[in-house]
Amino acid sequence: MMKITRITTQKSNQHRYNIYLTDGDQEEFGLSVDENTLIKFNLRKGMELSQEDIERIKSADNIEKSYHDALRYLSYRMRTTKELRDYLQKKTIQAEHVEEIINRLTELDLLNDQQYANMYVTSKICAGTKGPRYIYNELVKKGIPETMINQALQQYSYTMQLKHATTIAEKRLNRESKHAYQKQLNLVKAYLQRNGFTSEVIGEALASFQNQHDDEQEWAAILYHGEKLWNRYSKRFTGATLLDKVKAGLYRQGFSIEDINKFISHYREENSIH
Repeated sequence: MMKITRITTQKSNQHRYNIYLTDGDQEEFGLSVDENTLIKFNLRKGMELSQEDIERIKSADNIEKSYHDALRYLSYRMRTTKELRDYLQKKTIQAEHVEEIINRLTELDLLNDQQYANMYVTSKICAGTKGPRYIYNELVKKGIPETMINQALQQYSYTMQLKHATTIAEKRLNRESKHAYQKQLNLVKAYLQRNGFTSEVIGEALASFQNQHDDEQEWAAILYHGEKLWNRYSKRFTGATLLDKVKAGLYRQGFSIEDINKFISHYREENSIH
């Protein structure tokens, strides 16, 4: 058996203590422990410890160190249970100790996945740039259970989704563009899909923009693309084949048949093509 000869406070950390032991006449440093570990085992001068006792104290103190690491990790911002578990596992902490720490923090409500999901959804609603599917997928990656995600998403009403999707569409459609208006609509639709809005919301959001294109801008766009296509295909084709190639290219760009025929007539007249 070894006996505790003295206990001193560490200079660098007032909440950790150095414990000195003796197995006879020679005193030596034995171990250092956290304040909670000191209290838990009622460590005091004159107390006798077996090697088994020392190992048990060291194990408990390792858990305490990891617990304080977890607290520091949580102090920067909210974390999910999965994020904290991944963090602790990277520090090669024993699996049973990881779960013990997670349980302690959960009981203290310092780790709360439902609260995390609610706040995450709220922040995305305020930002107004993401739809529910995007939010759902991000929370799944963070390890939030499906039931908690669905509960948190209840605050994201259809009306809010439609408002955000419409605002995004309006901003993107008001940008200067050399694309056909229909292609612009398709690009906005793809953008909204990538950002997690549902087909129903996208369809309703874009419906109000279907017939709002600027005729002058549309004509400028078809002139830009039509001339590029004519220059490209005229190097290899002539006559009816050339016309068909240009028409097909403009149709793929989203221009209407009426505007395409108008461009062909205009271009042929401008360039004296018969």
